[in-house]
Amino acid sequence: EKATHTFDNNNVDFIEQNVVFNYGYMILCMTTPGNTGYSGDPLNIKVTEVPTSYFIGNAYPNPFNHNVTIPIIMNETGAIQYAIYDINGKMIVEGQNRSETSGTINIHWEGLTFQGKPAPAGAYFFKLDGNGKSQTKKILYLK
Repeated sequence: EKATHTFDNNNVDFIEQNVVFNYGYMILCMTTPGNTGYSGDPLNIKVTEVPTSYFIGNAYPNPFNHNVTIPIIMNETGAIQYAIYDINGKMIVEGQNRSETSGTINIHWEGLTFQGKPAPAGAYFFKLDGNGKSQTKKILYLK
């Protein structure tokens, strides 16, 4: 189905021909009414910010109120470990160090602490370490 979005009085048609997926990003291309579709021109995306061995996708739903899923896209086999921290830097949950093959894996968090008690509502940080790199994503827990 088609939806129209406006940016500074420029209409953008949200149709399949105007959408490009590149390095884990969905990009909606600006076109004219008679000229839809991505032309193939190079996109300016900083690929240096995307780790070569893994990429943390967008958590969903975010904000969440019962559980959240954090997708991890593994470009190659490697060992990973994750932890969830509160806004003060206190570790709330730590995942097991595990070896993963390439592909997408999903980490689920039900909003519970180490002790199995409900964590308070607020901002949390999901940190993933692997292959000598570290990446962090913010997640919001609402009750």
